[in-house]
Amino acid sequence: MKKVIFKVLLLLVSIGSFAQERIITPLNDHYYPLSQGGGEHVFNRVESKSSDGYMIYRIFTLDNILIKVNRSSYLQVDGELVHFEEEKSYNSSGALNFVRLDFKSSKSTQVKILVDEDVVSEIQCVNQNDCSGFLVLPDGEELAIDRDIFKPSFTDAGVFDVWLSKVLTYPIVSRRLGVQGDVWVGAEIDENGDLIQFKIMNKNEVHDSLIDEVNRVLRKYKDGFIPAKNLKGEAIQAWMYFPVKFRLG
Repeated sequence: MKKVIFKVLLLLVSIGSFAQERIITPLNDHYYPLSQGGGEHVFNRVESKSSDGYMIYRIFTLDNILIKVNRSSYLQVDGELVHFEEEKSYNSSGALNFVRLDFKSSKSTQVKILVDEDVVSEIQCVNQNDCSGFLVLPDGEELAIDRDIFKPSFTDAGVFDVWLSKVLTYPIVSRRLGVQGDVWVGAEIDENGDLIQFKIMNKNEVHDSLIDEVNRVLRKYKDGFIPAKNLKGEAIQAWMYFPVKFRLG
């Protein structure tokens, strides 16, 4: 196992005291606020800010069981501004499953997955597409990886973007009304890389004509996906999320 030895974690030892003001937001089964995407009330998100500037989100079931804690902030690392995000995932018994650390700068991204304080996976990407890293399997075998394998992805994000630019049209109604925005899509991908279903995540925030256009276009996409994997390296069924952007130029 590879131990965490990078210095930025020293900044995370002290959480700091929380501000008294807390914001509670009801979420659906995709962890989206009901005000944005509707759906059934499944979780509650408690938002607060620590005295040292970290935004902290705690997600609970309706039975008040903690399942996720997310902390984020901007840090100065070697003279560069880096967006840092830490996600702790818990099981139904309250035990910590894993910790995910994301570091994003203007030049690169880095993801680390920790289990029992050991780094079991790490990947670094330059210019989004040039990625390299590893996954340590439970038996100690180390696999080379070239993407964030814990989330489904397009077979080639660049090819999808080019295809989308060719088939997506700006609805006349939206153009006349001066409507623009991002339509967030959730796509459920099975272990074979096939699309099971897709949903609009923020349907309450964007114009219906934009949603209709996204639905029309995505029904035509046939190039497939790469499934997510678990910590054992096994392909699993999971959701991915991405925006379709509409901008008036």
